[in-house]
Amino acid sequence: MLKNFVNYLSMFLVLFIAVGGIIMCQKREELASHQPNLPIIQPQSPNIPLDAEPVKQTLYIFEADWCFWCKKMEKEVLVKQEIQKILTEFNIVRVNIDKQPKLKNQYQINGVPAYVIIDSKGNVVKKEDGYKSSGEFMKFLGK
Repeated sequence: MLKNFVNYLSMFLVLFIAVGGIIMCQKREELASHQPNLPIIQPQSPNIPLDAEPVKQTLYIFEADWCFWCKKMEKEVLVKQEIQKILTEFNIVRVNIDKQPKLKNQYQINGVPAYVIIDSKGNVVKKEDGYKSSGEFMKFLGK
């Protein structure tokens, strides 16, 4: 009887793990297919901002293609109208840490997503990392 119970429990666990994996893959694909409409300056060298408007601060958004929380941030926060409106006050630089490791090291980024606000003179004003709700992200942006 105990042997049957262990067999059923094992089958249940395998099924549970398999279904969970399928659901996570679907969520990851769903998040990866969505891109927010941000005004973006593409980084070309570590000396960014390139010809960004000197009056605006620059917001670096550090991310990675494999980062679940980065994709979640894009889908749930960066696309919101109130966030989009606030972001127009910044020069936006999205940095893929796998393709721009010098910038990752320059700003001492230890995890993604990460956000760094730079003033017009290149000084770091504020730096945080991790997934943020809309309210938390607005607070980080000073709103």
